[in-house]
Amino acid sequence: MDSGPSGVGQGRSGVGQGPSGVGQGLTGLVGGAAYPLGVMAETESARRPRRDADGRLATVQDLLGVALAGLVSGLVILLIFEGAMSLVRASEFGDASGWIAIVLPVWLFTEEFRAAGFGAYRIIVAVLAAGFGVAVGMTLAGLTAPIFPNLVSGGVGALGLTVVYCVVWFYGLRWLSHRVG
Repeated sequence: MDSGPSGVGQGRSGVGQGPSGVGQGLTGLVGGAAYPLGVMAETESARRPRRDADGRLATVQDLLGVALAGLVSGLVILLIFEGAMSLVRASEFGDASGWIAIVLPVWLFTEEFRAAGFGAYRIIVAVLAAGFGVAVGMTLAGLTAPIFPNLVSGGVGALGLTVVYCVVWFYGLRWLSHRVG
């Protein structure tokens, strides 16, 4: 390894002999590494999803992301199950209800309810979120039922319920808990 005017190693290529350090090849890199020293050590990975001090998901994006990931996981498992059942000719593909995929989001909502602590406000918000979510989900499922099989119409309904519940729960809980004290 050559040493330039600044006394810093020039790397294997020996490119750049200027005193300013511009164009010095691999100057400042340890042993010809691909990254400058400390770049990889400086990167921090934020834990996702973020939670607040009470254990609730901190942002609506985190809540929606986790709920939708659970819904997609449930749909994938349901599709695999439906495929297996149709291969053994136990049922036609698409006969199962897509509403079954909502199991993981409901589990998440239960954990969020538990983490919200005690108080009547959480019950009020949960009932409102469930009511609006079921209304939107049933409407979407009813609109898609004549066109698509049960699997798709139930999945669309479950998607509507999940999104509406997440938004009403997150913003309703924070608004009402601030109003109550």
